[in-house]
Amino acid sequence: MIQNIITAIIVIAAVIIAGNKIYRNIMKKKDGCSGCETDDCDGCPLDDLKQDINKKQS
Repeated sequence: MIQNIITAIIVIAAVIIAGNKIYRNIMKKKDGCSGCETDDCDGCPLDDLKQDINKKQS
């Protein structure tokens, strides 16, 4: 009986932790330079990719 209770507690904790991580990942602000440490995004891979695309389209 105690083994079932411990297993249920572990499973519930795992579901709560996974749900919280998924919720935070979905709800966090999505922008291209979220990982950049500077304000100007100089050298940001996403910004460089956008510039390359614009050059190829022109």
